Amino acid sequence: MDYQILPMIEAYAKTIVNWVYDPPFSIYNMDGTNEAVEELLTQNYYAVLNEFNDVFGFYCIGESAQVPIGDKFNVYDDRSYLDIGLGLNPKYVGKGMGEEFINLGILYFENKYQNKQFRLTVLDFNERAIHLYQKIGFKTINYFKAVNSRVFIVMHKN
Repeated sequence: MDYQILPMIEAYAKTIVNWVYDPPFSIYNMDGTNEAVEELLTQNYYAVLNEFNDVFGFYCIGESAQVPIGDKFNVYDDRSYLDIGLGLNPKYVGKGMGEEFINLGILYFENKYQNKQFRLTVLDFNERAIHLYQKIGFKTINYFKAVNSRVFIVMHKN
């Protein structure tokens, strides 16, 4: 497939904040509010369009890709890594497109920032994503527990 990675605009953000994931991934659902749209527009977010101009997914980088409470555990202290986050349109989840989507983002940001060190944070229950990240070379470097008892795994790729 052909993809375009573009800076986030309001139309893409409005689509993304209304995506609905099935449980247990519903934790990733956004609330569809104007505030959620504004966050996507004012932070380091990028939309990914497929060849049909459908919003296929999104990436975020830097602090936007970090879980704020992780700072209390010093998991983001090493600034040599570029933090990356991602979201795949729910209609494409489970269709074998995740590896291509992740690799597309890594290649894009490697070229854009001349950085080959990436870090991401993932919830521990998301075994599908963790397996995929490991498959493309990410390794667990840390973890932390949020106030709500959710456990986050921090992974990196050099």
